[in-house]
Amino acid sequence: MTVLPKEWRSVPWGVKERDLKFVKEYQPHDKEVQLRFMLYGPSGAGKSRFINSVESALRGEISDRAGVDAISHGSFTTKYKAYQIQKGGPRTYYPFVFNDIMGLEKDASQGARVEDIKGTREGWLQFQSSLYIV
Repeated sequence: MTVLPKEWRSVPWGVKERDLKFVKEYQPHDKEVQLRFMLYGPSGAGKSRFINSVESALRGEISDRAGVDAISHGSFTTKYKAYQIQKGGPRTYYPFVFNDIMGLEKDASQGARVEDIKGTREGWLQFQSSLYIV
C-alpha cells in the first residue's frame, strides 16, 4: 500500500453540524412542492444503502428500511418504492422523497430498463420490465 505524502484533496469535515442543520430546516419556497430523488445505477451500486445512510444521519439512529444485500449477483430491490423520512412527530416528514428502483443489469431482459427510468420522469408508472410499483 502506498501512502501519499499529503492529502490529495481537502475535505471540510468540521462543518457537519451546519450541513445537517441546513437539511433539517430546509423548506421549498412552495410548501406544496416535494423534492423527489430517483436513485438508479447498476445492481449492487449502493442505491438502497444510500437511502439508509441519509435516514440514519437525519434521525440519529441506524436505519435499514430499504433492504440491502451484498452477496446476491442480481438486484435485491425488485419494487419501485418511495421512502419518506420522518422528521419528528407523527405525520411530519422531510420535504423530499427517495425513489428506489431495481438495479440496471447487463442483460436487458433483467433489472430496470432505461426506458422505464426515463418514463418515470414523465409521470409514467407502468413498467415494461419486471419492476413494479409498491
